[in-house]
Amino acid sequence: MTVNELLSAAAALFFETDTSAYDEVALPFVNMLLAECFEANNRILRKAGRQELTHVPVLTGLTDTIPYEEGLVRLAMPYGLAAKLYFEEQDSPRMNYFLSEYADRVNRCDRWVVAL
Repeated sequence: MTVNELLSAAAALFFETDTSAYDEVALPFVNMLLAECFEANNRILRKAGRQELTHVPVLTGLTDTIPYEEGLVRLAMPYGLAAKLYFEEQDSPRMNYFLSEYADRVNRCDRWVVAL
């Protein structure tokens, strides 16, 4: 999944289809998500017997591919990005929902690893 695809998935959570208003902030926010999910992603890699990442990746363009496990990227990261994008909307219940879903989904991906 690319940054643009993640942005589209996140915007869809609040019924947006035109993501151009978020182009300037999406990349820094996605880089924050990469830092937040780094340890969980490495646990998933470790459990799968794959090489762990040695550092948090820093993406430089909207067309860059997100180098994390697909389940984590598709299940959790859209909610994390939606929360960051929605912060300025001052709709606390919806933002809190996105944050809660993000945390729950990261934990769910992590539990799959721990439970296996």
